[in-house]
Amino acid sequence: MDNFEVVFDIHISYIDQLLQQELDLTSADIKSSHFYDQAKAKDIEWYDINSFSTFLLRAGTGTILFKAIELGTELKEVLTVISSDGEYITMEFNFRDTQLMYEGVLDSKKCLHMLTYFQKWIEPYHINAITFGHEPATDKDMCLIEITEHTVLSQSIMDQWRMNRQHIKQNNNLL
Repeated sequence: MDNFEVVFDIHISYIDQLLQQELDLTSADIKSSHFYDQAKAKDIEWYDINSFSTFLLRAGTGTILFKAIELGTELKEVLTVISSDGEYITMEFNFRDTQLMYEGVLDSKKCLHMLTYFQKWIEPYHINAITFGHEPATDKDMCLIEITEHTVLSQSIMDQWRMNRQHIKQNNNLL
């Protein structure tokens, strides 16, 4: 099975607000998490962190595995990777591609709902762009779409859907 990935960079000053307001960590259905506290030299969970913006001033990476999370559409088993260089944080949301597929093709409605949800984060959190594609989505050949606040998602999704349909027809003709 393949994974889809949503990736973006966010300034460290916005991370607490994003995690609390958008992902609502306190009531989220979290399966597990892992962070390493360099100051205490020990592994900790997300709930041990009072302020992510303070904790992530030291470069490092942590993970949160959600059993289920609403990101414009409900997704299950979503691994969120949070990597910091001390100033900017790269957020990655990884999940099985089958959750956004229908009959082997991107489900344009689910995909549109999810990408619209993420696009709403761009302005308030000063995110330059959000990349969506097969893992690793930041590789040019794996990226399906890079969205900004100016991207017209409905047209971009439909264009991608048509390309996927053509690709499937070509592959079926080869069989």
